[in-house]
Amino acid sequence: MADNGILFRLLLVCFMFTSYVTTKGADYASTYIICMDKSIKPNEFSTHEHWYKSLLSSVKSVTADQNTQSADFYHYTYDTVMQGFSALLTQSELDMLEEMPGHVLSFPDPEGNIHTTHSTEFLGLDPNSGLLPRSRFGQDVIIAILDTGIWPESPSFGDHGMEPVPARWKGKCVKGTHFDPSLCNKKLIGARFFNKANLAKYGTVDFSKDYDSPRDFAGHGSHTSSTAGGNYVEGVNSYGYAQGTARGVAPAARIAMYKVVWASASERAIGSDVLAGMESAINDGADVLSLSLGFDSVTPYFKDVIALGAFAAAKKGVLVVCAAGNDGPSRKTMYNAAPWIFTVGASTIDRTFKASLKLGDGTVVNGSSFYYSGSDPQKGATISSTPLRYDEGDPACNKKLEALKVNGSVLLCFNNTSRKIIDDAIAAGAVALVLVGVDTIGVTAYPDDTFPVAVFPPGDKGAVDAVLKYASLSDPVVGIQFGVTVLGFEPAPSVVEFSSRGPSFPSPNVLKPDVIAPGVNILAAWLPDTRGLNKYYIVSGTSMSCPHVAGISALVKAVHSDWSPAAIRSALMTTSYGVDNLNHTIGDLGRNGRPATPLDLGAGQVDAQRAIDPGLVYDLSVEDYVNFLCTLNYSAHQIQAMTGNEVLCSSDLDLGSDGLNYPSFTAIFRKNSASKSSTTFKRTITNVGDSVSYYKVVVEAPQGLKIEVNPSSLTFMEKFQKLNFSVTVEAEKNTRFEYGYLSWIDNNRHVVKSPVVVLFD
Repeated sequence: MADNGILFRLLLVCFMFTSYVTTKGADYASTYIICMDKSIKPNEFSTHEHWYKSLLSSVKSVTADQNTQSADFYHYTYDTVMQGFSALLTQSELDMLEEMPGHVLSFPDPEGNIHTTHSTEFLGLDPNSGLLPRSRFGQDVIIAILDTGIWPESPSFGDHGMEPVPARWKGKCVKGTHFDPSLCNKKLIGARFFNKANLAKYGTVDFSKDYDSPRDFAGHGSHTSSTAGGNYVEGVNSYGYAQGTARGVAPAARIAMYKVVWASASERAIGSDVLAGMESAINDGADVLSLSLGFDSVTPYFKDVIALGAFAAAKKGVLVVCAAGNDGPSRKTMYNAAPWIFTVGASTIDRTFKASLKLGDGTVVNGSSFYYSGSDPQKGATISSTPLRYDEGDPACNKKLEALKVNGSVLLCFNNTSRKIIDDAIAAGAVALVLVGVDTIGVTAYPDDTFPVAVFPPGDKGAVDAVLKYASLSDPVVGIQFGVTVLGFEPAPSVVEFSSRGPSFPSPNVLKPDVIAPGVNILAAWLPDTRGLNKYYIVSGTSMSCPHVAGISALVKAVHSDWSPAAIRSALMTTSYGVDNLNHTIGDLGRNGRPATPLDLGAGQVDAQRAIDPGLVYDLSVEDYVNFLCTLNYSAHQIQAMTGNEVLCSSDLDLGSDGLNYPSFTAIFRKNSASKSSTTFKRTITNVGDSVSYYKVVVEAPQGLKIEVNPSSLTFMEKFQKLNFSVTVEAEKNTRFEYGYLSWIDNNRHVVKSPVVVLFD
């Protein structure tokens, strides 16, 4: 819940400035966030906004042309995510502001990237029992989506069967290009757009590509919104695949769209627009914020606009759920890693859209395809034995294809993710295209109902090697069976190769991602087709995983309205699981199916049903996060930029004990340390289950890693009682990375499981 003491002690003022080029030629402007001491405001200014505009006018009067009005450069006023405003300034104007009394911190405003019929069933959500009916399907919980906008006419945003909008809601629907407030209803209760910084940097929006309104231009925002909280829609499919009834994870939840991603920025987001959207969502009364986008993964938290906004949300008791990013399978690629953010990686589900490639030597390898010939999608389409064309000297097919004599053949290309290759193959007369070494997220770059494309991801090394080896023989031929939707696919879930991995740069001592959730081949709402018909689309990415967890969090919030954001996250983390539907350790497709580690999947795959009754939770307050900031070697001004007030850090805080009461444990030891290294964590755990309960600890640790828990049992005598325990981790210096688990078990009714990770750095 929010800490009112901290809220009322806010002392910072922050300014944001977005780029433009001045007539002086050499003096360019960039976007900056500038934090100031709020107490410096002179008494003659009635409001901070009045003061901000006066400061802006003063620097403009020195550097700008006489006919330049400071109001032309003023964008947003911030009062929640930080205290300040956004405006356009040159470097020389910024320099002057930095010399003014009360200046604390300046940094550039960044740009960020945007990162179902069956997935809800795979998550175990049963409409007849458990979390869904107990939460009334998420009724009255409000999910704010910050994305590319929304297509309000989609049936997923219909309000049939819904009760009146909660009286506490303060948001609104704003008018814009091809968007009227009357398009909102009891499902879509808010729709705003934020593009002042975007317009300042890129100029007027190209209305052939975008709408100057909350309306979606790309489909991404409609997809994430309907995944989190879309209503029931029967008979949907994408190119004939994944047929069934679409519904969001929390089908009775309310949706509010905050459009912050724009075509004029090549589908990127400007930090000051995102901050304005987060501020509005928090003040409007949202319970959960879902952001399937991210900024530079190596940015420290005091320069990370999502981390800044999410910190303010935590003060208000609002949970922020973010995508982990799509830069896997390499380590240290994690986005949105702040511990007050719920960070989600991507996993597969047990549904696939199969294309079987039969090589001329009889070998059969299975890949993926969205090709739909118009026949029954359960029967698919067949290409009989046909010549295969492949150039080992140009495996990606970057050169002209005429020399390959592609006409009438199947074209094979290795590691080509360009959509243009389809057009090139068609122009060259190919009858089909086989792409190998293209990761799973690339599959959704090729949904096509007119031209056959089969994709074989690099994680399936056996299939890739078999295809390339055979293609190098003389006169190869292939046959392809397209278009079968397969349910019950094994193994599932798996960590998908594109999902970003930990540890994070800003705080490697906090395990990220927190969990994984379905993010591959997810069907949800999209833009209408060229005939104006409502369309549903299959997309992959951690962008799809994020709204799944946002929806589950909304359901848990509906049942446990008094739980803090940290308690909800803890419930989902400690009840997650680590085995697939073959009862094997969840595999990592980015490493040839080898067992995934906590750096890949965090605590595990979310379990929507178990999260409603976790037994115990690791709770966190804003003071805990402030203490954590004190351990990051940030300066006083940098911490002040995060917290909004001056902080006196204790000298005895350390990451392993007082720093953070997190539901996972990460120890970092130096490579040149002794033969054995150890550290001790201190944790406080809260009973949210039976009033009287008894837990014993169970430890799983490999050879060379010792985990001791003291005490080894906990007895709770009342609900919400808190008890303390410590965990001592000792590791031999024989590896860069090791991990185990500790679980608090209550007669097998509750299993409260946490990963324990050791890194040598």
